[in-house]
Amino acid sequence: MSSFAAFLCENGATKLAASEAAERQFEFALSRIEKLIGRWHGQGLQAPMNLVTDNRVLLAGWSHDRHLEVTGRPSVSSDFIGIYHWISDLDERQFLLPVVCFLKLVD
Repeated sequence: MSSFAAFLCENGATKLAASEAAERQFEFALSRIEKLIGRWHGQGLQAPMNLVTDNRVLLAGWSHDRHLEVTGRPSVSSDFIGIYHWISDLDERQFLLPVVCFLKLVD
């Protein structure tokens, strides 16, 4: 947050305005991250990241060494992340393959 405020000051903002803008941006980013995590959990999935907001804000990703200790939640597996990246890199037509495979499995 302080580096964003410093950037704003370097580009002509007053120190107070820069500090307030950085704080608003930080709160906005936190709310977006919380929404994304909530969407994962709302679908019954373990999110690949979790927020810890005890005395300072920490975003612990799935590969954090102490993910369970820090967040109290188990981490997703590297296989899950690999599949997630593979699916997210597919174009619309290619995406039909995993959908068809999944439907075939549940048939």
